[in-house]
Amino acid sequence: MDPYEGAVGLARQIAQAAEYCGADRIEIVDVGGDVLADGCEPTLRSPLGDALVVAACRRTGLPAAVHIAGPGLDCEVPEAVLLPRLDDPEFTLTTAHTHCVSDVFDWHPSEASALLVAAARGIQGVCGIRDAPGPVVLGPASAHVYRLPLTRVLDINRLAQALDATTDLAQAEEASRRVCGFSEVDRERARAGRQRAAHGRTERRPGEQVDPAFLYRRFTDWERHTAATGIQYATTRRFAEELGLPAAALLALRRQLQHTAPARSEPPLWRLHSDGQPARRQT
Repeated sequence: MDPYEGAVGLARQIAQAAEYCGADRIEIVDVGGDVLADGCEPTLRSPLGDALVVAACRRTGLPAAVHIAGPGLDCEVPEAVLLPRLDDPEFTLTTAHTHCVSDVFDWHPSEASALLVAAARGIQGVCGIRDAPGPVVLGPASAHVYRLPLTRVLDINRLAQALDATTDLAQAEEASRRVCGFSEVDRERARAGRQRAAHGRTERRPGEQVDPAFLYRRFTDWERHTAATGIQYATTRRFAEELGLPAAALLALRRQLQHTAPARSEPPLWRLHSDGQPARRQT
């Protein structure tokens, strides 16, 4: 989906896709539930993409519904805030539902989706993710999926309402600043600039070898500090970014971890070593 023509252009793309596929309805899936944000939540970080999709789907005129999977797993709107806005879950994900996506996390370290898969596999505990005000707690509701009519989501999502007639990304960003007080695209631009600068300083020369033992020592130092804060699991993306690992180094570290500590590999998460109570797996 291309957001550069705002909700109007996005609606055109979705309508064309529906026509091509012979679809007579739209089912939107949001992992975490920030699509149900009203824009005032202090922990909200990335509402624009979801709100654009909701606004665009309304413009298509096709019947549409929204599925909320794993309320609170994106660490944007807390589970305790979301659950009163939801009815009973439509169904609960299980390990069997996750087999078809297991290999995806080898090349795409999505965090909210990884947490949803972990919850479906029965993992419960405190998980650290990147760039968040606090950890995510995987609990009994984390594998639930809820279904709402699009009109109900629009009643809550003030940003989606404001995006209705936008025809370019600049207008969409301005609507986000007006409703939510920020545009997440500004933050991502700044992050990309920092990462380019960091990779420029650490980029390896062609043929230069990655030392797995050195990477493992760095990881264990980071792990000791992180586990001391009460975090029991970590996403690949969190330790990759906090350790500043380029792709080759991350691959080498993951192989080293799988070799030296296979019992702590809980794909798509990593269970951190701690002297305290171990994280538990729901049975």
